[in-house]
Amino acid sequence: MIWAEEEGIELERSPTYTHEPNGGSEAAGKQIVKKALKMRLGANLPEELWPEATQAAAHLLGMTPARRNGWLSPNEKLYSWFRQHFRWYDPELVTKHLVDLRPD
Repeated sequence: MIWAEEEGIELERSPTYTHEPNGGSEAAGKQIVKKALKMRLGANLPEELWPEATQAAAHLLGMTPARRNGWLSPNEKLYSWFRQHFRWYDPELVTKHLVDLRPD
């Protein structure tokens, strides 16, 4: 906190005893922890592997198509955004490097 003040950064904290400002991040965190636990237990992995299971769960959550994105994966959503907003955007260049944007 002192470092932030020295750098001229003003920290905005959430109001005490309110969950609304952090609702989205808390829900995502809960979803990641729940998915990691189920993955670890389903694979009969030892408890010591919880960091790897959590990292894998976060990656899978980030690659999963969502209703709010029209059931597109985040990569597909980014690709369509670039196509809409940049006239100089060359889809052949991207396609050459990222053949299929959909996750397995």
